[in-house]
Amino acid sequence: MTVLRSTLFALALVLVTPPYAIVALLSFPLPRMARYRLISAWSRLVLWLAWVLCGIRWRVEGRKHLPDEPAVILSQHQSAWETLAYQEIFPPQVMVLKRELLWIPFFG
Repeated sequence: MTVLRSTLFALALVLVTPPYAIVALLSFPLPRMARYRLISAWSRLVLWLAWVLCGIRWRVEGRKHLPDEPAVILSQHQSAWETLAYQEIFPPQVMVLKRELLWIPFFG
């Protein structure tokens, strides 16, 4: 059953991501926050697919301790999932990355 659910999730990502990427690229002329909402909706969609197709449920413990004002959130990157979840937990946000990561083909 796990293999079937994982396969369905991967298929859903393959079907949803390319058209969404085109929409994200076409959102360039929109205001920054409108672009952010449109593009981060993909993360919410993927989290929803993970819930529906794979049964992945999550919750934030200690949400009351999260700052209301802008803050720097550091992570040890335990998985790729947290990158998606952070879009939901800490909106709006920007990513800071090491310069060396830009040397990697495709990412850079």
